[in-house]
Amino acid sequence: PDTSLYLGNVYQPNDTAIKRLFSDTTLAICFATTWSTGIPGRKLPELSKALGKGGACELHHGARLVIMDGVLDYKKDGFDYCGELKLTCPDTAPYSIARMYTKL
Repeated sequence: PDTSLYLGNVYQPNDTAIKRLFSDTTLAICFATTWSTGIPGRKLPELSKALGKGGACELHHGARLVIMDGVLDYKKDGFDYCGELKLTCPDTAPYSIARMYTKL
């Protein structure tokens, strides 16, 4: 099947298509490698809040979220931590970590 990529602001979505996209999807992937660099623990509380319970682009119950090189405040925002995978990659040397969460 075809896959489309969308660009939008999950913190302050300016169109209903972005909100609908997140409320309908079963899998979302966020590549935070560049913009999480320098953030202590690579914690992303604003992203967690935006996609979590009552957020501007809340994911639906059961949706999976994979964050590359970032960490959600998952207990606070209604996610379950499923696990992580360390990926060795020359672009993100020495490695990247993909963390998966499920929306409760």
